Amino acid sequence: MGYRGKAISIFLTAALTSMVFIGLINFNVKAGPVTTVYVETDDVIEVDVSPDAHGSYTIEGIVHCRSGSPNTVTVHLWAETTVGIANIDKEEVIFRGGGNQSELIKILVEAPEFTSASNSESCTLKGTWQQGTTSDDVDSDTTTIIILPFSRPLLHSSAPMHTKERGETSHFQVTVVNGGNCQDTYPFEIINGEKSNKINR
Repeated sequence: MGYRGKAISIFLTAALTSMVFIGLINFNVKAGPVTTVYVETDDVIEVDVSPDAHGSYTIEGIVHCRSGSPNTVTVHLWAETTVGIANIDKEEVIFRGGGNQSELIKILVEAPEFTSASNSESCTLKGTWQQGTTSDDVDSDTTTIIILPFSRPLLHSSAPMHTKERGETSHFQVTVVNGGNCQDTYPFEIINGEKSNKINR
């Protein structure tokens, strides 16, 4: 092969190599439709666990789905709380047709009566989603739960009333029970006719 033939051979080899390289680049950067699922819930809620309040409360939330594919997205949800028991009104949410879609949900939490006052309890909404053969975790969200304090003093005495003549001494014992859910201070008043003596304990 002459000089010209060698030049043609080298040019064809370089051209074929470039075509293969460009083809590989185009194949690797090709991206399919992207799907993301995330939830939003109330930032903070206050809960009354006093005897008359029953300690139940509802957290409102939204499930968001953004999909570039028309294929159905199935979302499974659950809630984890540090106080009480949490139940979701919709444990499964289905999105069809792609695009941006949202669904409202509610989380009902039952807090035990007399739960100690606290500012650090929480409830987290979690989940997983599936679209065809693709699955992933839902981006979760957490609600801070404030357990409100309440007072409930309980007094017990074996002899709640004593009558004594002037100069006589009476001994009796009063038991005070803190029936609330926080550290508390109770004022006491000893009534003697129209006069009273107040005692704070």
